[in-house]
Amino acid sequence: MKLFFEIMHIAVGNRTELTWTPSSSEWFEVYEVIVNHALIGVCMSAVSTIHRIALDDEDGEWNQQHRTQNLSDDLYIQWTSMTRQIYDRNVVVNRQCAELQNMLIADGLRSSILKGQALALLYNLPKTPSHPHPLELTPYRQSGDIDIWIEGGQKRVYDWLMSKGFPTKSPGAHDYKTAIFPDTLVEAHFSVGKIYNWFANCSYQKWQKKHAEEQFLHHVTLTTGEDITTPTLEFYSRFLLAHIYRHFFCEGLGLRQVMDYYIVLRHLQAENGEDVLRSNHASFLTRFHNALLYVIHEVFGDTAGLSYKETPEGRYLLKDILSAGSFGNADFARVWTDEPNRFKRHMKFLKIQSRYLRHFPLDTLWSTLYTAM
Repeated sequence: MKLFFEIMHIAVGNRTELTWTPSSSEWFEVYEVIVNHALIGVCMSAVSTIHRIALDDEDGEWNQQHRTQNLSDDLYIQWTSMTRQIYDRNVVVNRQCAELQNMLIADGLRSSILKGQALALLYNLPKTPSHPHPLELTPYRQSGDIDIWIEGGQKRVYDWLMSKGFPTKSPGAHDYKTAIFPDTLVEAHFSVGKIYNWFANCSYQKWQKKHAEEQFLHHVTLTTGEDITTPTLEFYSRFLLAHIYRHFFCEGLGLRQVMDYYIVLRHLQAENGEDVLRSNHASFLTRFHNALLYVIHEVFGDTAGLSYKETPEGRYLLKDILSAGSFGNADFARVWTDEPNRFKRHMKFLKIQSRYLRHFPLDTLWSTLYTAM
């Protein structure tokens, strides 16, 4: 994983070049990891950085000692082609986000775009004392579904979807999945989710309710010109941590979700300083958050000023994330939601949960109880 980590460090500005010249097989292996974690475009930006540094300024020819000399032409072409598709896809989804919110505004409903295109905007990282060079990664974040939080509760969201004739599946724990656009799934949230740990969830729900109003009033302009409403940085700092927590214990956690959180921390550090960050995360999912900070440090090269202790939980979390891939899709043994028999589905889930019992015993028990209900 050394090559993967160094590429990620370069992508976020914590390194400028590789420490050795990888072989052709190492490039193919790291590309597979990058694809599994939906980081194709972000990592391509790092490869481009390596290329620029390797260019001989005197005669304009590539220095034969540059670190990407064993990256095959076929793989490079495939990689750049995928990156271009990500760029084009982001243009489409940006437009769809604005279109969806305008539909809701016309019907008197307020909404807020969660994650996705709103978070991609934050991938343009500002210059800070610890990171002297700004980065422009917004076009390269790999988009997925559109997650939108609609004000008014479950019944109001359902009634609006039915009034528009949008095909809608049975509700999940906090959203309806619906086909508003032919090429993009929309998850219409009537809440922004819970935490399996009952005690942590009480605190989270109280905080969420207190700050809900401002999330429907925070306007941003996307790089392609569309205006949307999205949560604030402070809201994201807790919402994404809860989101990561749920993914780890339920579906499988990939590094794109972890990178989203890291990007938010970088912005908070730039705007508010490290003391605000420490205060904001002092007592929220403390054990899991400490392990997550270890993962962030290993993968991205820093923790945006937040301190952590290296623990067995952190090392385990990193190992599990790397093997899982985005949404757990790289580890077929953890896929349980497609099992049609409810009893077999729950037994498979219990088998997966047993992996976490040693390192996160209380949270594992809470997630198992929550899923069983």
